[in-house]
Amino acid sequence: MNFYEFSDKNNAPYYALIAANSSAEAKELYEHAVCEFEGARPEKITEKDARTKFEEGCTEIEAMGAEFEAALKRRPPTILLIDGDLI
Repeated sequence: MNFYEFSDKNNAPYYALIAANSSAEAKELYEHAVCEFEGARPEKITEKDARTKFEEGCTEIEAMGAEFEAALKRRPPTILLIDGDLI
């Protein structure tokens, strides 16, 4: 499993962190669940960086690690974090 970040650094209109098998799979989920966009590619990041970003986005400190591990057990692709403006 790989981790892909969509952000203003790669011209994505909304932030998302997605676990997927490939960048194409991540982009497909982003376009389906978040929004369509042209000309941007997700940035591949390490699991360590994904975990850090996930933990920074958590609201309950005691659940951080357990929630990330549970997300890893889901069948990819899966959205780990999404822009707060979309919630």
